[in-house]
Amino acid sequence: MTPSHASGVRLDELVRLAVDLINIPSPLYEEGEVASYVGSWLERAGLDVEYQYVSRGRPNVVAWLKGRRDEVRVMMVGHLDTFHVEGEEVRARVEGGYIHGRGSVDMKGAVAAMMLAFSDAARRRPEGTAVLGLVVDEEGKGRGSELLAKSVRAEKAIVGEPTGLSVSPAQSGLLELEIVVRGVRSHVTLPERGASAYEELLKVLELVRSLPPLRERGPLPMMEPTAVVSLVKCGEDPWSTPRECRARVVMSLLPWHDPDALFDEIGRASAQLLSDDCELLVSMVDDDMGFWLADWRGRFSSLLEAVREVVGKVSVSYMRSWCDANNLYHKGGIPTVIFGPGNLGLAHSDSERISVEELLLAARVYREVLARELGA
Repeated sequence: MTPSHASGVRLDELVRLAVDLINIPSPLYEEGEVASYVGSWLERAGLDVEYQYVSRGRPNVVAWLKGRRDEVRVMMVGHLDTFHVEGEEVRARVEGGYIHGRGSVDMKGAVAAMMLAFSDAARRRPEGTAVLGLVVDEEGKGRGSELLAKSVRAEKAIVGEPTGLSVSPAQSGLLELEIVVRGVRSHVTLPERGASAYEELLKVLELVRSLPPLRERGPLPMMEPTAVVSLVKCGEDPWSTPRECRARVVMSLLPWHDPDALFDEIGRASAQLLSDDCELLVSMVDDDMGFWLADWRGRFSSLLEAVREVVGKVSVSYMRSWCDANNLYHKGGIPTVIFGPGNLGLAHSDSERISVEELLLAARVYREVLARELGA
């Protein structure tokens, strides 16, 4: 029986590392400094580190824990870039049992937990090989994880996005649209003389929300699609009806929904709604199929055993946001689940934080998974 190495996680070291990572600002496109820090840290911990450049100054950090067998038994993946708010001061603070700061939950806390788990495993002589992939561009187009997926072959992967310590074997699909409506401007007190682009845009948005696929539900908690208007630009002057309106709509789809088919349906149905003197342009900004890993319990038995031992029970959830797991699964053909500390609802928020206790439990789970997968 593989011995447990999970109990020796040092809380002070974990918190200090997470705080250090948060205090290095790494918004999308500016990940170079934090990549240099984690690469040097992992090299000092005894891992073989390589850098994969997505573009100049933007490397993935790939750390190899090499055992006697070359096959990669497990790859753990986190992202180094963070959501960005213009003018925001990026400083971590530890208060009330939480680490506060941009990137704490999304996802430098989990990155710190994975780094410590790999550092501990490097002190032993493992039989198997494992890889820690810390990627850039997750908040962009996911080019970091796409590069990683194409360059590293692994039997399985665990992505440390926040799931509240539940296991997510399924991830939503994505459809992001830009909808542009051009109407006929008129005096604001005589709207009947024109065709307000805003009023016409509302018709399209109502149609999108009423489509049958967006009313479906799946069997897991939170397994329901969403359609959110995230950005609107409309109007030219307060005393005229808007001649043009633009909206971005981000849709979270169920794993079996085809975003291309839904895009075509939205375009056809929307064109029939508008007034004759209006123009409509529906463009696809981004799209991805989701996934649902059918045989995940057998493949990830080491993770389930570790969660049961460390956390006390195994909860199963649904990742309702796009994350790097999508590229690992679809573009790398790697069976992937998502498991990490923290509340996804706090990501991208003004009160981002992660529970110190939950972070410690995640570090112990990652450490135990490596012990079980690689052997002492």
